[in-house]
Amino acid sequence: DILAAKKARDAAHYDVKVAKAQAAPRVTAFARGDYVDYLGSEKSVPVFSRPSSTVKDASVGVTVTLPLYQGGRPGALARQGVARESQAIEQQVGVERDVIAQTRSAFASWQAALQTIESTRSAVASSALSLEGVRAENSAGTRTILDILNAEQEAVNARVQLVVAERNAYVAAFSLLALTS
Repeated sequence: DILAAKKARDAAHYDVKVAKAQAAPRVTAFARGDYVDYLGSEKSVPVFSRPSSTVKDASVGVTVTLPLYQGGRPGALARQGVARESQAIEQQVGVERDVIAQTRSAFASWQAALQTIESTRSAVASSALSLEGVRAENSAGTRTILDILNAEQEAVNARVQLVVAERNAYVAAFSLLALTS
């Protein structure tokens, strides 16, 4: 996106140069050469009026075009080109800022996902420890089967949250990679 905006800005700059050049004088040069050989085809013409059997012609010249009055069109086109160039510069700056903002956002999302993974790993460890404690209390007779099932459900939920957090970290990392390449 940044390269496309830069190329659009460069194109607008060249458009300004073209518009300004319309008011400038133009100089063109030319050269031309002709060679004709009749190869004896003029025999039916009497000898006294017969041209030479070959004709050689060359011309060289320079043309200068100086615009005297164009009704303000070149100036208007130049001003329009300058305005479009300014717009292209602003668009390039906007694209650069947008890309930077997206990259920062993706990096922040990735960092947040990594922090979430760390916290959910702690939650998985604590839910496993809690489940172990509930099972021990059940064997002592102070907890019910329902308490064990609830602890197991909490442990499963914690593992699911860990997998979701890892998935979010991968997505954020790939988004960041896509923005930076």
